[in-house]
Amino acid sequence: RASAPWPTCAPPGTSPAPNRVAPRTAPLATLSPNADRSLASLGGDWGVAVIDPRESTRYEANAEQYFPLASVTKVVILVTLLGQAQDAHRALTAAERDMATRMITVSDNDAAIALWERIGGAAGMQAYLDRTGLQGIRPAPPDHSWGDTEATPRGIATLLVRLSGGELL
Repeated sequence: RASAPWPTCAPPGTSPAPNRVAPRTAPLATLSPNADRSLASLGGDWGVAVIDPRESTRYEANAEQYFPLASVTKVVILVTLLGQAQDAHRALTAAERDMATRMITVSDNDAAIALWERIGGAAGMQAYLDRTGLQGIRPAPPDHSWGDTEATPRGIATLLVRLSGGELL
């Protein structure tokens, strides 16, 4: 249904390897000549991955370095929740839809905690990542908060491209 705020159930899609999303890699400077210099001038650690699926090209700099995701983890929690529901051939419950909406629209940490537990925490997220072939995302260790999840810029960019292309859900 076009009016549903969250997908209900669809047949699982294919799971191409991350490099099949955009097999060609180009330096970030190819996309933006001053990008590396501008980012380096900010100081600290940084990494960037931009994927252009139309060109089958990844523009990257430090794209394999892991960074803490903090609230960006909420996107991975949501995708995992939706993927698990899809695999079980069920719609999200009203409570799950409510928590997912609050988690994403107002960055509700209590909803994120509840959904983290609902997906099975780090083990549930890792099982989903493994099943879909998503690489470059490390769920938080079991004795840590969901917000301690780490990912590479390439890992998150790949997740978003595959999600927007309809390959994951």
